[in-house]
Amino acid sequence: MVVRPVVHGFRRTRWPCCRRLIHGKSAGFFPGQGQERPGQLIEFQKKFPREAAEAVQALRQGLPGSQGEAVERFLLDETTEYANDTSIAQPANLVCAVAAYNTKKTVHDFFLGHSLGQISAFVAAGALSFKDGVTVVGARGRAMKAAVPNDGDDYGMVAGLIRAGGTDAKERIMNALARLRTSGAVQGVVEVANLNSPSQIVLSGHVKDCGRVLKAAKIVGVKLQVAIPFHSSLMVLVREPMAAVIANVHVGDAQVPVVRNDTSQLVIQADEVKKAILVGCWAPVDWVGNVERVAEAGVTAFTGYGHGVDVQAKLVSLIVNSRDNHSSCSVETCF
Repeated sequence: MVVRPVVHGFRRTRWPCCRRLIHGKSAGFFPGQGQERPGQLIEFQKKFPREAAEAVQALRQGLPGSQGEAVERFLLDETTEYANDTSIAQPANLVCAVAAYNTKKTVHDFFLGHSLGQISAFVAAGALSFKDGVTVVGARGRAMKAAVPNDGDDYGMVAGLIRAGGTDAKERIMNALARLRTSGAVQGVVEVANLNSPSQIVLSGHVKDCGRVLKAAKIVGVKLQVAIPFHSSLMVLVREPMAAVIANVHVGDAQVPVVRNDTSQLVIQADEVKKAILVGCWAPVDWVGNVERVAEAGVTAFTGYGHGVDVQAKLVSLIVNSRDNHSSCSVETCF
């Protein structure tokens, strides 16, 4: 999850990382959950009817039944009521992301994706079919929704917004957490879930305790609009149902290396793809490390695919620009 403004409609945008573009490798990237809205496939469908039809077909085949029907209504009816339901948002996100990629099918040197976007990356890399990607993400949304009881505002995520130059933010957060645990002021789950950019760290767990930790670390906290503690140890409960789903779909080798969210390792072999999908349900997302990994490998052109990918593109630009001796690059989006 990232802090992001609401972006409506169809757009292609270029975010300059610096003054000039030099020849180099390219990477495709995909967003995670966070900016879904009813009817988000409508404008795309008008401009790319073939790819939209293929996406709807993959949705129907990969997620038959009431969940898939609800996702399809969400994508194609802007009057649909939506209560930030992750079992709808996650498959809707992947459907739009892969559909956007299919308008170009650019052969990139690497793929990466934020959180569930990692599964979209595996689809683009050929490790999963579109249909099976929908199946996996649909199950992921269901399992995560069921993993934590609905106790009002007890669970969720809080983003820490860090001022320029705050390079010690993670250390300050961990020191503050240790102090508060020792004093008994914090007793719930508080874990670093996302390293989104040099200026944004997301905590996950018990919301009030996450807020207390950020306040003690003197970092501004913004509660995200989710009631599920994504990328925390509370999500380990999804291990068994997700392992069963992954075992029942065809997972092959990736034709293009995909950056693993938690370790920033490059994943190709099918067994490693399965492991990355499973562990990605609860492990933290080191988006800074992911982007730096491909930048160090010579990537100078980034393209993001999917609805709401614009803010992810801004994060990529921030990360690349924050690197010492960073190379010239471009970042653009497609949806």
